[in-house]
Amino acid sequence: MSYNLVLGSSLLLLLSLATLFAATRKESSLTVRKTVLLGCLTSIAIVASILEGMLPDVLLPGMKIGFANLIVLLCLVEIGWKQALAVDLLRVLLAGLLRGSFLSMGFWMSLAGALASFLAMALLLGLYKKASLFFVSVIGALFHSFAQVLVCFLYLGNVGTVYYLPLLALFSIGAGLVIAAIAKGVIRTKALRKALK
Repeated sequence: MSYNLVLGSSLLLLLSLATLFAATRKESSLTVRKTVLLGCLTSIAIVASILEGMLPDVLLPGMKIGFANLIVLLCLVEIGWKQALAVDLLRVLLAGLLRGSFLSMGFWMSLAGALASFLAMALLLGLYKKASLFFVSVIGALFHSFAQVLVCFLYLGNVGTVYYLPLLALFSIGAGLVIAAIAKGVIRTKALRKALK
């Protein structure tokens, strides 16, 4: 095992644990029920990520709907940004470890996409409380795609990867709308809010 692999995995694990700790501090008024719910949501996001990775690409290589991002969006809207970030980071880290793609190009693309998407959605929801869930989801999907193409370009050094962006952006708009529609249906059931009471 190389030194870089050990160092990289240790740093990511510490970052994920620190984020989870920050999300579950006592002053955050997090109950045992909320902790269990976050664990369940993280597990669902990991399974969704792994299962979606096994499915064939939708149109072109790498095009996926992003069902794991549904969980992050639900956490952002219903629970809070700290918890959503913890779920997002743990999902990327653990799915990468379970897939055997940890610290590969695919892992870095996944991490960059997840963080870019999270930051875009969290900022939108923080700045505009009444932002449409559909708009937030589409912006998150677009940022996810942009970040992944950027990592691919930096990793491969091939300008040709940038030509993939317009098709990926169009697909991201559709994927963002699908994720928002599902999230809206879940929010309407008030299942997450009931679980937190």
